[in-house]
Amino acid sequence: MPRAESTDGTAWRRWREQTFGTDFEIWHDGLALENLESLDAAERAKVVRLCLEGLRQTDWVAAEVLAALGATDSVPAIDRAFSQAAPDGLSRIAVALRRLTGKDGYAAPVIALLRSTQHWSLRAEAARALGAFSGPEAIAALEEAAADPEYLVRVHACNSLLKIWGHAPADVTQVSRLFGAIKGEGLADASQVEAALQSVRNETQREVWHPLSRLHDMAVTDLPDLADLWRRERPGFPKESAVGLFWMTLGSHLENYIHFMLGDRQSRSEALDWGRIVAWLDQRVPSLDENELNEFATHFIEALPFATSQERQLSREILGGGALARLYNQQAVAWGLD
Repeated sequence: MPRAESTDGTAWRRWREQTFGTDFEIWHDGLALENLESLDAAERAKVVRLCLEGLRQTDWVAAEVLAALGATDSVPAIDRAFSQAAPDGLSRIAVALRRLTGKDGYAAPVIALLRSTQHWSLRAEAARALGAFSGPEAIAALEEAAADPEYLVRVHACNSLLKIWGHAPADVTQVSRLFGAIKGEGLADASQVEAALQSVRNETQREVWHPLSRLHDMAVTDLPDLADLWRRERPGFPKESAVGLFWMTLGSHLENYIHFMLGDRQSRSEALDWGRIVAWLDQRVPSLDENELNEFATHFIEALPFATSQERQLSREILGGGALARLYNQQAVAWGLD
């Protein structure tokens, strides 16, 4: 683990303000994380060191920056900051840990905060943060909070539920039945809210279900770098609304990687851990039913290169000798190739 550049937090606070602005500016405008996209390796290493210094101050901004950088080595340090975090930073650090690890367990303290008697602004932030999780405990807490006495807690709870369910847009003000049940100051009618939630959930699930949804949900939980790739590639899509396109996109990236390995230096190649992805898929694919398997072959396998014997040979080497390789070979035979 890189050593921090100072121990009193001075260097971190100076870099934080130079990069993102004052606390008020961060609150008002959010974090401009796109500023980090152009960092070279040396600059990235320096930012990681500064963020580790920020974590010693339990600063949630440091955790979010590390998550944006995909700095998985920093998880133990973020975990320590999480265990010491005050309510005003706890929810943001939990989301950073969820993004880096894919684990829903970090939701538990956020759920407790949402159900607490803390100030409504802290509970609203907890409701917003739970949109990054998908476990049943988080969903149950959000459904309760949809009838919270505080209006903005209700709004953020509903927005998070819409996000989890894959509703587009994840904005309760655009969902007339649900917004009608929660809008206004004071107490909402819990029975009306419950009925509206049930209606929207059922409708959304009918709209977004896809034969590969189950495999997709497992992938973005077990392999969070794939979820990050999808968000970068298709920022306008909620994760469930184009599940087939998700797998076709992944297949296209593997095709680009194969072309890159074959000498096409113009082919854009994402820095994905293909060994890990292939091993994970080899474990999961045998559990798919016939419909799921056919869809997977159509969207992922058929996106891979078959045109030349060299492409086919390298594809087989990358896919190994398991379920994926067998699917690839079956497709090659179906197309009359070697």
